[in-house]
Amino acid sequence: MTTITAITTTTTARDRFIQLLRQDILQIDAADLDFGLYRVLNHRRAEIEAFLTQALPDRISQALAGLPGTASDDEAARIFNALYTFLSRYYDEGDFLPRPRRGRFAAAYSVPYDGSDTHFHWATKGSHYVKSGERLAAYAYLQGDGQRLRLVVQAADVQRDNARGAQRFFVPAALNPPAPAHPGEWRLAFEHRPLSDDEARRFGAVKARRGAAAAVAAAADATDAADEDADDNNPGDDDNSAGSSATGASVQDRICSAWLAANPTPAGIDAGLLSKHITRYCKGRSSDFFVHPQLGRFLRDELDHYLRGEFLNLWDLPAEALGRERGKLAICRQIGQAIITVLAALEDLQARLFEKRKFVLQA
Repeated sequence: MTTITAITTTTTARDRFIQLLRQDILQIDAADLDFGLYRVLNHRRAEIEAFLTQALPDRISQALAGLPGTASDDEAARIFNALYTFLSRYYDEGDFLPRPRRGRFAAAYSVPYDGSDTHFHWATKGSHYVKSGERLAAYAYLQGDGQRLRLVVQAADVQRDNARGAQRFFVPAALNPPAPAHPGEWRLAFEHRPLSDDEARRFGAVKARRGAAAAVAAAADATDAADEDADDNNPGDDDNSAGSSATGASVQDRICSAWLAANPTPAGIDAGLLSKHITRYCKGRSSDFFVHPQLGRFLRDELDHYLRGEFLNLWDLPAEALGRERGKLAICRQIGQAIITVLAALEDLQARLFEKRKFVLQA
């Protein structure tokens, strides 16, 4: 019974850690994407999968078998849990945020103080802030039959220099078949722009206005939207089909669902896969994010502090167990550093691309 419980505990901890790496951080499950960093990951996808599912567990098991002292049942699970806790501590919805932690168990945040009389610090200090308006590059994916589809912005109305203006949305324009300019590739073109007054009322968006009458105008829009919803629910209304097609939790979702409902998918194109990637494309390019140019150095330093402060507790260890505990710490550190090397390489690539673009604009 003890052996079965240990295997179950280890398997659960391993699966949770691998899921964090595969689906959240590395997004290995996005095998159909064919652009940008996903091309880099796709090129090494088989190696990464083999490492996560086979080489990593075998490496930990073999290393534990070579340690001195008596083995316990949950050693491998402890290592997987420690690595999961460490990575999830700094990964937050697509970004690695440089938030140093110090202390055992509570792991309170700390600030790298430089000794000056006045010191300013913020959560993303040292990171590059990338606006969604700077991510209008193409997005491509492959169907199961090898058919390639690319989502592109054919026209964009973007505010410069962080200026605030009317909210912009991705509005599908047309799905174009392969052409001589792009053979073997379907293209779905978008416009990135503010909505017209009619579109804003239809999809429930609030138009940006200036002046004291903004609140009154917003209330009027809300009343108009409610009236339109009532009209849409009227079976005798000829425009009911257009209103009912605009479904979704957000304005952007309603824009895309209305377009999909009004434009039948051509033969040979997977409608479900197209809808999934339209949603992913619009969401990914409507979210600002951060790139940390020194992620590797930061995570390695934090890993050492984490292992010393929270993985190994010297005061409670008997003398005969010290050697094995130090060995487990070394295993966890080696595995963590290997993973950090991969993550840092991907983050460094994004940082170099961002800095090169900024350099070109400044020059």
